[in-house]
Amino acid sequence: MKSFPPFIISLIVVAWSLSCHAGDTKTTDNTVYYLAERISVTAETGIFSLPAGTKLLVVSATQNGLDVKTTDGITLQVKLSQVTRDPDLAAKLAEQEAAKISAQQTKAAAEAQEFAEKQQQAKIRQEQALDRVATATATPAPVIFSKMPGSALDNPPPATFKMRPPPPKKK
Repeated sequence: MKSFPPFIISLIVVAWSLSCHAGDTKTTDNTVYYLAERISVTAETGIFSLPAGTKLLVVSATQNGLDVKTTDGITLQVKLSQVTRDPDLAAKLAEQEAAKISAQQTKAAAEAQEFAEKQQQAKIRQEQALDRVATATATPAPVIFSKMPGSALDNPPPATFKMRPPPPKKK
């Protein structure tokens, strides 16, 4: 089975929804629709999203779309281009969205792992640099000169000349 890119499917859904719902005044309460795309919903408790494939029940039709409620009791307004009546299409869209999210999570996990490895390598390099600095600035062990044969300290320096006192001055 050939898989279409999400934007092509969205275009098909929009075209189908518009053709099916043009002049559709027969939408009654509890008519079942499904979200064709993920949408954001603002509620008293915050902002959340509903994924594609979410089952919706029509509360009423409006000029701008539909007032619907989810099976969880969340009431919201949607455009006709955001919904479909086809449960098979909704399931396929939900599956594609889940695959996309899974791919994003896998990518994020790989990037997090790569970042952690780079951080660990940087930490090791920093510790090695600190070890080199500590080794370079450490006090060297004293050198014992008496054990070195032929050292100038082994023998007194040879006398190469003698100093004579200056001659007395004549008066």
